[in-house]
Amino acid sequence: MHLFKKRELSGYMTVEASFIVPAATFIMAFIIYLAFWFYGRCILSQDVYILGFRAELLSKEQGYASETEYITDNAGKKLGTRYFAADKPDISASKASDKIKVEGSFLTKTNGLFRYFKSLPSSFRGSAVATVKLRDPSGKLRKYKRIKDIAKKAINKSDKREDS
Repeated sequence: MHLFKKRELSGYMTVEASFIVPAATFIMAFIIYLAFWFYGRCILSQDVYILGFRAELLSKEQGYASETEYITDNAGKKLGTRYFAADKPDISASKASDKIKVEGSFLTKTNGLFRYFKSLPSSFRGSAVATVKLRDPSGKLRKYKRIKDIAKKAINKSDKREDS
């Protein structure tokens, strides 16, 4: 009985690892880069909607001539520094009849692990669009309340006529 067997390794593990390790590293790096892009895309989508809704509600109160002017002035404050591994987004706004359209786009620069993986793109572009319908909620509430008051007065007058 031999306590120590003589083992010879043929080197197949080294060859397999030379293919598997770079492939696994590439996949992990790509997933991380996509996570940066998705994060930026979600934050941008939220920011353009918030800018549109705030423009609808606050632009007249704060003395702006139009909603688009409010958006261009306040975009920098709203965007902040939350865009990880990306440039600050470009925001544009347009107004057509009763709608505000807010568009934003950003660029995530990845540099593909210093170009070690040539197939990874060097940047990802993300964009988001929000369309906000202009409504006058306070004006509609005042109108509803006024109609309700007029209806109450009309009902009270008709009840008094029937009583007499």
